[in-house]
Amino acid sequence: GVGYDRGAAQRIGELVSVHVIPRPHGDLEEVFPISFKGDSNI
Repeated sequence: GVGYDRGAAQRIGELVSVHVIPRPHGDLEEVFPISFKGDSNI
């Protein structure tokens, strides 16, 4: 969730903004190197 992401960002530097996409496109993971399955390999 957003709270987990905020903590990860604070370990790296300053969090400037958060944008939540309520219904992301099905191919989003193919376009961006991200994971929605709780993977912590950021």
